[in-house]
Amino acid sequence: MPLILVVEDDKNLRSNICEILESEGFDVESAVNGKAGFEKAKRIIPDLILSDIMMPILDGYQLIQQLSEDTITSSIPVILLTAKVEAEDIRHGMNLGADDYLLKPFRINELLESVKTRLRKKENLELKMDKVKEEISEKIPHELRTPLVPIIGFSDMIEDETDIQEIKSMARMIAKSGGILKEKIEKFLILKDLILLTNNSGSNRFYPGLIEVNNELLEEILLEKYPRKNDLEKIKLNNIESQTLKIDKKYFVLIVSELVDNGLKFSDNDEPVIIKAYKNSDDYIFSVLNYGKGMHEYEIKSINAFTKFGEDHFRERGLGLGLEIVKKIVQLHSAKFEVKSNSGITNFEIAFPLNLSIPNNI
Repeated sequence: MPLILVVEDDKNLRSNICEILESEGFDVESAVNGKAGFEKAKRIIPDLILSDIMMPILDGYQLIQQLSEDTITSSIPVILLTAKVEAEDIRHGMNLGADDYLLKPFRINELLESVKTRLRKKENLELKMDKVKEEISEKIPHELRTPLVPIIGFSDMIEDETDIQEIKSMARMIAKSGGILKEKIEKFLILKDLILLTNNSGSNRFYPGLIEVNNELLEEILLEKYPRKNDLEKIKLNNIESQTLKIDKKYFVLIVSELVDNGLKFSDNDEPVIIKAYKNSDDYIFSVLNYGKGMHEYEIKSINAFTKFGEDHFRERGLGLGLEIVKKIVQLHSAKFEVKSNSGITNFEIAFPLNLSIPNNI
């Protein structure tokens, strides 16, 4: 059964809560204040913590802060118990990381329902994490091993090769495969950092920079990303309106790179990838459109890390991290990401709210 830690300085209330939970079959531990609760949580790693707010030595808010700052306890859900009903108190607890509130005095069924709801959510999250781990264990070894095969193989062949031109050809293949491997590893690291940032977005730890989006910036990004003239000729800038946005340049570059890469990969050879950027009444719209294979509705809904659209039909290699990276960046900057696909035309569209952007005349 799940293990629940009850942190409450009132002896009678603490005893009553423990008895109620134990009668439902839960394993229960208790602590008399936040300091003792934090120390016990690190030792027993409970599935859920029920904590009073007003306690001596370390109150409920301080307990949540310490729990969230420790890697061992940061993922434990916390339900706060309080007699306060002011909205700012509830908001303060939620901003620190509280998962739910119970207002004193509470009924037995309210306590049990809140506990069971939080435990169900924790179980669902763990199931999702298990699925991700399973997908990682299935796909990553193959994806990282594939570019290593020519690296190791050609390196071995070079030792016995005397023809200079043949050695140069092998070196080019080694460099290409090494670049593929480096790119895959960098995407994993980028996605990992974005997941951490989006999970902590409520703690005010993320401060976006400013960027002036215009024709010149996009040309600069594309020229650096696609130095070959043949690649650049397949990309067209159309209707680029200038606008200052709250987003770091590195994140905007990632958005452009991933969406254009995706467009080039799946578009017909004779059709360009078209980039647009313009304002409507509420948003600044950045879109990348391609004419090609298109996407089914179920593929659009299933965009996620390790779920690469088109895989069943086109056998494209990869892990599908690019669009997930874009989604995380969009989430981090309070924007909206939408994919529209019809008759082979696919449009990836990001709407940055103008009320979160900086006016051009600042």
